[in-house]
Amino acid sequence: MASVFFTLLLLYATGVSGVPQLEPLNVTVLRGSEARFNISLSEAWYSMSWMLKTVLVLTINSGTGVSEHNRRFAVKNYSSADIYCWEFIIRDVWRNDSGDVSCGVQEKPTQTAQLFVQESGTVRIVGGNITVAQGHQAIVQCEASGWFPKPTVSWVVDGVMVNQNSYNSSSEALDSLYNSISLLTVRGVNSVQVKCLASVSALTTPLSSSIYLVVDHCFTRAPRLDCAHRCRLFHRWLRSAGATHPWNRLLLQTQKRSKIQLPKGNGENEVPDRDEWWCSGTETGQGKPCIRDRWPNNRCHPQ
Repeated sequence: MASVFFTLLLLYATGVSGVPQLEPLNVTVLRGSEARFNISLSEAWYSMSWMLKTVLVLTINSGTGVSEHNRRFAVKNYSSADIYCWEFIIRDVWRNDSGDVSCGVQEKPTQTAQLFVQESGTVRIVGGNITVAQGHQAIVQCEASGWFPKPTVSWVVDGVMVNQNSYNSSSEALDSLYNSISLLTVRGVNSVQVKCLASVSALTTPLSSSIYLVVDHCFTRAPRLDCAHRCRLFHRWLRSAGATHPWNRLLLQTQKRSKIQLPKGNGENEVPDRDEWWCSGTETGQGKPCIRDRWPNNRCHPQ
């Protein structure tokens, strides 16, 4: 209502010519909402018609009033003693309503505006919350489905908007609606909220989906403990089986000649560098970091 009165005041202040003034000239709305247009003129009139694309949907006669051709269309009269102003309303707009909206007043030039109807779909982050080892990376996938036109997908991590160069997005059209996928790579430094946003211009507030990226500071040690445990079990089995079996004797001799040590590595499922392990609680009492002797003793000493 306030915008209509502001328009009337502006037109009155600047002076309205005999040519009708149609505003706004471009309207973008979401499917299922209302689209509104205003026609204003300063001279008396007796006949007004509104058309959606090529279809006559409503007429107004100054003597007999409004003739509705479809209940989806309506008008409101905001005229005063100095200016004539009517608001044209399209209810429950559809995608196929997009196009020209025209108003004709008697023999005066027809005024035309454009209506654009968009659709808001859904957005979700696939898989829910993610746990990642500190310093490692996680890939977060967001899906935006059933949008028109192609939605704008963006990311917010810990309340900060992510630069567009930090994620990859792609879209495809299916049955005139767009589906988009966006992949974001996040490095696990601290536990943070990760939010995916999807929007089109008609949406005042983007739709969003969020998860939590949980950084587990002990996560990297668990696979190493498992690996160490498997090595200990194998070595104990080797000793319990005795050195009489040819394969066991060969293995022990090979160890002795080449001084085989525990393998090195720095991956999540590899043995840590040097001989540093997280020993089991039965060995240190607390599961603290320790230095393990090289084979064959395989003893554990707290650091």
